[in-house]
Order: sequence, then structure tokens, then C-alpha cells
Amino acid sequence: MVDIKEYIKSQTGVYGAWKSAKEISTFKGGGQAFVFYPQSVEKAVELIDVLGEENVDFSMLGNGSNTLVCDGNCRQVLVCLKGLCGVKIDGEKVVCEGGASVAKITFEGRKRGLGGLEFLSGVPCTLGGALKMNAGAFSSQIGDYVTKIDILNIDCANCDKNRTQNRIREISVNSKDLAYRKGVDGIVLKAELKLAKKSGEQSVNEAREYLRKRQEKQPSLPSLGSVFKNGKIPSGKLIDDCGLKGVKIGGAQVSQKHANFIVNVGGASAKDYLTLASLCKKEVFEKFGILLEEEFVTIE
Repeated sequence: MVDIKEYIKSQTGVYGAWKSAKEISTFKGGGQAFVFYPQSVEKAVELIDVLGEENVDFSMLGNGSNTLVCDGNCRQVLVCLKGLCGVKIDGEKVVCEGGASVAKITFEGRKRGLGGLEFLSGVPCTLGGALKMNAGAFSSQIGDYVTKIDILNIDCANCDKNRTQNRIREISVNSKDLAYRKGVDGIVLKAELKLAKKSGEQSVNEAREYLRKRQEKQPSLPSLGSVFKNGKIPSGKLIDDCGLKGVKIGGAQVSQKHANFIVNVGGASAKDYLTLASLCKKEVFEKFGILLEEEFVTIE
């Protein structure tokens, strides 16, 4: 019997391989998933078409900073667009492919006297991943800087599948279109950002200060960032007020530095993480009547 993943590799020519959670998730705990790495928009579209035709469930993978890989072998395959990482600058307009890291965009902008994304310093995310969740910190969000996004239409009955450009929809964006931790739907292939004029020295200094603040408040152990979205009362405070800071299940622990982080203290499994997250959610609801909403994504 032909393995469907190997068949798809042969049909599309797109490289794919099994990758462990240590390689693709910042939590560094869990099982493994099969990851495809298309190196062009055309190959990404072709791959996603074939996955759909073969009824293969898939999810997108950025830098894995909010991605929990289930224990064992994942049923879902992952599509990683890191090969689509171009950054082009024209004046204050920066056009970036979805797989470009925010760190690279900041670096390239800095060389041209532009800035604005320094508030995300230290966050290991790609542009596509950042736009999916409208990544933000320190009262800023990436949606404040985006003007246009190219989205891949996955379900497009009237599109000619032989013409890639017919599958791509350009949308104009303003900051009001993106809410807290709610970004765009669909697969981000490219986006246009408008950055502000800023000296390289100012950009570096701001990035260092944001990074210092982040390191001061957040744990250095492997994690997926914030476990839950914040409401009127920060989720970390609610969890802390339930006395859960420092609670450990297996190799996963509610961070003693920030209660809205679950860290891998050594050998943690995906089950450890999920069990601890469920405990936090249950205790907060029972004590405060507030239902926390997860910020991480689980690959089954």
C-alpha cells in the first residue's frame, strides 16, 4: 500500500519529512508530524490542491510558537511556508512573503531606516503566523502596520485551478479590521506593511528595551507563549489567584514567573500540557465564573 504522504511528495515534488516536536514547536514536547516545505507560491497552491483532492487534513505551520504537537504520530500533516520568505522594500512600503520571520522584516527595515515592529522582538513568529492571530504586545499589534494581504482561496468553486493567480485574493486592511488576537482567515501568502521612518540606532534600542521587558516578565523555559487570551482581567492573574502558579503535571509546569505560561521543565508531553491547561481553565471557571479561551493550537 502506497503511503499517502510519499504519494503526494511524488505528485507535487514538494519536500516533506517527519519532524519531532522538538524541531517544530517552541514547547519542545509532544510527538511528531509530517511537514511539507513548498518553496514557491505555485508549489504551495499545488500542494494544497492535492491535499484537498486526497482528503488529507492539514494545518499551517509558522515557527511553532503557539503550536502543540500531539503525542505519537499526528494524523494531520503540516504545511510550512518558511521557504516563502522574501522581503522587498520600496520607500516606506514593505512587501513580505508569508513565511518571512518578523525578526527578518524588522532587520531589513532597519537597514533602510524603517521601523515599527520592535514590540515583537523576541517573539519567534512568521508574518503569516503573526497575521493569523494579530500578534501584539505593549499596546501595539501587527495589524496596525498592515495595508494589504494576499490570501489563498482554499475553497473556490469558480476558480481555474490551473491559474494560480485566480486562487489568490487581495484584501485591503486597516487596524479596525483586526481585533485582539483575531487576525485574518485563510492562508497568508504575502502582505504589504507600512513602516515608519526610524533610525537604525533607535530601532535597535527600542528592540532591546522591549526584549528586556519581555524577559523580565516571561519565563525562559520552552513554552507556547500565553496559554489563554486575556480578558478584562489578565488570565495570568486569574490563574495565579487560584493558587496554580508552580503546579506541575509530568514535565509541564505553570510558570512561577508568569501564570499564563506553561513551561516544559523537562520531558513534558503534549498530554501534560493539555491536562495542566484544562486544570487552569476549570479552576478559574469554578472560582470566578470566567471561561478562558485557549491561544495555542493543537495538531492532532
